[in-house]
Amino acid sequence: MPIVDPKVVGEGNPNRCLYFTGDHVGLPKAPTLAQAAQPDFPGLKLEPHACKFGELIAKTGPVDTAIVTVDSRRARRSLQKEIPRRVIDASTTDARAVIVHSHSQPTDDACLACIYRHVPDEHARERSIAEGLGINIETVREGFISADAAARIAKAHFSVEASTIVGKAYDTLFKELCSAQALLTPEGRQVLAPFAFVSALAGVLLVVELLRSNHQAATTNYWTVDPWGAPIGRLRRPRPRVPDCEFCADDDARSLAYSLWTRSGEVR
Repeated sequence: MPIVDPKVVGEGNPNRCLYFTGDHVGLPKAPTLAQAAQPDFPGLKLEPHACKFGELIAKTGPVDTAIVTVDSRRARRSLQKEIPRRVIDASTTDARAVIVHSHSQPTDDACLACIYRHVPDEHARERSIAEGLGINIETVREGFISADAAARIAKAHFSVEASTIVGKAYDTLFKELCSAQALLTPEGRQVLAPFAFVSALAGVLLVVELLRSNHQAATTNYWTVDPWGAPIGRLRRPRPRVPDCEFCADDDARSLAYSLWTRSGEVR
């Protein structure tokens, strides 16, 4: 089982992952997680890859199943373009909701890029991140912090050490600073990162969705869960494809998905 992450363990990660401790802060995430978790999974070989998902796919080819926990809508759309056969995804919205999505290609229903299609609020969030970190929005859209951007962020935030944030995702750093109550939105509101139990709930629901998919019990592809209340089954629902989805509306991409993940006209 490949574990893919180009980032290092941040100070907020041990609060959200049982396999990370304070001693792991600053170490590469993927190999650290693989080493810490491997004893609990003797029948499974964990293979760490300290790179971006697209970089791994360029070496190995499309993967059968992608379990997705990336931070941003843009990153999820990018991942869909790598055309995994099956996607199991969970995301958090600060302290308010957990979203669970799954699908298998080829599909006539919503893909990951449909669920996380570009919306106006996305620009607003990118602007908030840029203004909060003291950089421009074009830099935020690069996804990961360069040495130059790290120096500019450290200059704007004296509590941040530039060398410790190089390679980290902008969304991740923004959440970490928010959780330390170090950032405000341009409107002056305090920005909240997801509480640890919300992130943990998202992880549990990922496992539930994976098991439902494995047993072909997943008749819906979308579930909204309120982390402050009991899960409500009726909030599961099928989401249709978005007509202008940047993946589904691409005939070449859909044709490639069909050719990759069908055999003799039957879905694998």
